[in-house]
Amino acid sequence: MKIGLSGPDSVGKTTTIEAVVRVLRAGGRSVNVVTAGDIARLSPYPLVDGQTIESSLWILQALRGAEKAAEQSAEFVIADRTSLDVWVFSELSRRRGLIRDCELRDLERLLIPHLASFACLYCALIDDARPLRPENLPSPGYRGRESFQAVLLEGARKFANITRVVMLPHEEALRVTTIASTLGVC
Repeated sequence: MKIGLSGPDSVGKTTTIEAVVRVLRAGGRSVNVVTAGDIARLSPYPLVDGQTIESSLWILQALRGAEKAAEQSAEFVIADRTSLDVWVFSELSRRRGLIRDCELRDLERLLIPHLASFACLYCALIDDARPLRPENLPSPGYRGRESFQAVLLEGARKFANITRVVMLPHEEALRVTTIASTLGVC
């Protein structure tokens, strides 16, 4: 079974995934984590603010390959960022004129079967009560977590008929319980 977490930077995606992995492994389940950030850093194309259609296509293809490999050796695969995040970055780039409308539509046609391969996509959102730690402050020029989150919510609505999308609560313990219960391991 494959699930994924999407969301802006520093909202606790990785922390939540680490906790879910501990729960799964404590129950004797095998799990692999695919981290999109690590994969994206290998891209020969611009990322984040300068993301082009080539960047998006490269990342999508690399994610699919990494997820398929991870599925070969584990009962559960958890994606730390998903193709929904690829769409968000692509849509933000389209709004800045770096990706054309027709290119985004073509990307969406490729994203749909990939999104459908997830049993569930979870969205972690900004908790204004939890300030960013200094090591998590965004790099200069970054357009903002709020912009990412707004477009992520648009994408969640847009693709909700493709796969199950769940908005996670802010509290980590509730996040872990929410995910574990949908995986049938509570």
